[in-house]
Parts: sequence; C-alpha cells; structure tokens
Amino acid sequence: MRALAVFMAAIEQAQAMDRQSVRDRAAWQLDTDRIMDSITTAVNKETASV
Repeated sequence: MRALAVFMAAIEQAQAMDRQSVRDRAAWQLDTDRIMDSITTAVNKETASV
C-alpha cells in the first residue's frame, strides 16, 4: 500500500511540472560534473577502506 501511495505522489508531481521545470530537472540529473563528483567520491571511499 505504501508503494502505491509513493507511486501516486510521483505521478501527481510529474503532472504538475511545466516544460521549464522538466528541462531544469533533466539538466540537474544529467549534470556530468555532479555525476563525476559522485563517482569520484564513491571510488575514493572504496579505495580508502581497502
């Protein structure tokens, strides 16, 4: 039941977005600098624990 509520909330949120909001969110999600920073951080954590 909880999963359905989360799914429905996501649908409502998506329906409320306008084109600019979609562009902004996509640009943030596909930001290569942010992605590379995340990967670098994860690799550094992994190598530090070895």
